[in-house]
Amino acid sequence: MKNTFVIKGPETTLHPNRAMTPRKLLVFASLFTTVAASVVAADTNGPAASKSDYTVALHYEKEIPLNSEAVQTLYSNAVDLLETSNFNSRAPLWDWSISKLHEQYRQTVSGKYLIVSFKVPRKFATVGGEVSVREIVIGMNRPDYASALFTIDGEGRVVGHAKYSGPKCIELLNAVKQIANDADGQQRRLYFRNSVDCGQSPSNEHETRLHS
Repeated sequence: MKNTFVIKGPETTLHPNRAMTPRKLLVFASLFTTVAASVVAADTNGPAASKSDYTVALHYEKEIPLNSEAVQTLYSNAVDLLETSNFNSRAPLWDWSISKLHEQYRQTVSGKYLIVSFKVPRKFATVGGEVSVREIVIGMNRPDYASALFTIDGEGRVVGHAKYSGPKCIELLNAVKQIANDADGQQRRLYFRNSVDCGQSPSNEHETRLHS
């Protein structure tokens, strides 16, 4: 009985009437190993999130309109901060009070906060280990730095984080303040422009009376 070695796929069938010399076997083994390694690498190192994979909302006294540059800035800063988290309540090294955690979360989202929402949960590698994230929620209720860090996992659970980068908290809050100020200035300019367009200037009104 003849043996047949078949790998499913285009141009990959080895017919029994073709002799497999040691040289051919070595070449085939090398090719198979390379392909397998490529598949594993592609599965492990998934592509970075595109803008269509997430949304960003900033509530800073009011909901702030965000352009694409602001969205990218806030997203990058939020992810950078999350990755510095040393501890989280899903893998606690001490007793976390869940009721206190939920109360802190409610206080955060009742004030100023940034939220990054993913269409599907994503995994992030933090200092304290890998976390599954559906939302990143960061409080902005202090004047000097971002005041709290939470994530919502794929099952809707609130996850608290502790011991994360102070400088990145300051950097994020500064970015938020700049974006909020820029958006406020843009809205004032639009309001002034619309107010002028809705009526005549005093000089035009005077000219209209003279020609009537």
